[in-house]
Amino acid sequence: MRLGFACKGTLQEPFQLKEPAQLQEPAQLQEPAQAGMSLVRWALFSAAWLMSLGFVAIMAVGVSQTAEAALVADLYEAQVPASGRNAAQQKQAMRDALFEVARKVSGQYDLKPDAVAGLLGDAERLVQSYTYLGGKGNKSGKKGDGKNSGGNTRSAELLFQATFDGDGVNAGLQSAGLPVWSANRPQVLIWLAAQEEGGEREWVSGGAESALVAQLERVAKRRGLPSQWPQAGQGVDAKAVGADIWGGFTDSLREASAPYGADIIVVAKLYRAGLLYQGDWTILATGGAHAHSFTGPDLASVAVLGLEWVSQDIAKAYAIQAQPTSGGGEDSALRIRVRGIQSPTAYADLMRYLEGLVAVAKVSLLEANGEQVTLEVKVNAPRETLLDTIRGDGKLALQTQATSIEQVEQAAARELESQELKSQELKSQELTSSQEPKQSELDPSKNQESAAADSSQPVTEYLFDWRN
Repeated sequence: MRLGFACKGTLQEPFQLKEPAQLQEPAQLQEPAQAGMSLVRWALFSAAWLMSLGFVAIMAVGVSQTAEAALVADLYEAQVPASGRNAAQQKQAMRDALFEVARKVSGQYDLKPDAVAGLLGDAERLVQSYTYLGGKGNKSGKKGDGKNSGGNTRSAELLFQATFDGDGVNAGLQSAGLPVWSANRPQVLIWLAAQEEGGEREWVSGGAESALVAQLERVAKRRGLPSQWPQAGQGVDAKAVGADIWGGFTDSLREASAPYGADIIVVAKLYRAGLLYQGDWTILATGGAHAHSFTGPDLASVAVLGLEWVSQDIAKAYAIQAQPTSGGGEDSALRIRVRGIQSPTAYADLMRYLEGLVAVAKVSLLEANGEQVTLEVKVNAPRETLLDTIRGDGKLALQTQATSIEQVEQAAARELESQELKSQELKSQELTSSQEPKQSELDPSKNQESAAADSSQPVTEYLFDWRN
């Protein structure tokens, strides 16, 4: 009898997940020009900054904040088996590595190569560095240099490891209509219990020497899923924990999870079910619970399938489906004011942060006044998508949603002008016969001007405090 895999149910729409607290954008160790700000902009802004402060030097004090969520540092890096080292084999290994990166960045573990064929065709252009691991020696280098270097053999299998350009990968995924899941990802705490055939139900803790945990950690790394495993320690009743997992006592597990500060809790139990093994997986978050079951020939298979599903289901809630705009839609741009920018360095950090968000296409400085800057942010996704991302990241705290004084005054002036026009029309009507056509009917442009004035609404601004 041939044993296969089966999946109970279908992937559902993701429930509302808890927003990751204090997320941080990847730190780009670059000069201002490389971080999206030209040296000219840096110099001009620094000069304007000092002038706005009356040439008073300010010492910015950085405040470190503990982040619950995690930054996936190797989001655009992958390691894949290689069949050899010649040009054709290297080209194939490079495509394979880029495909793994595409799965990790999109959050879709069931992604097919055909869906990203255009992206994979650019593998040689997007690769930034690569190296061979294992085999008879290592070969590493940056794009096109082909340097050889003797190295320690790490394994009998030859592996190819490559890092790709993040902006290029994101653009390729968006062109293919796929979402992009940024490097800021929620911490996931995994409570796992397993029962071998004829064995006891046991809690598999993080401190245990477990081949199953090691395998799942490799899956989590491959999918870019920051994972934690609760530790067995003094005062922890392992049997009670195992009973809570097996019985689905989620209230007890939520309480036990509190010290870990995770954003999302995952509960899984793996066991023998007839001829196959079954894995029951549940995701616990603010919006409730989301469950799914898998069957397979062994514990490892249902464990891997389960964690792959967890990663993809969470990605549905956090990944951004970019929608390029024509530039004229209401969601194509918004204006924000940010307080607490105490130095040119803080300004550079703010710009780097905003320009690094997947939903942002361009950021422009409109005004700098003391410790406050006004920016125009053009987006390639719905406005609420960007605002939700900012709220989750915790680096910018939304204080109010308002309109600028100038815009309010302009709107009031337009309203006054409109009222005066209407008053003049009424006076004109009093001097003419009731059968005589109105001036506005004789001249349609009057109606168009009035409608344009009435439809002009103040542009909404958002006020934030910078918390970096």
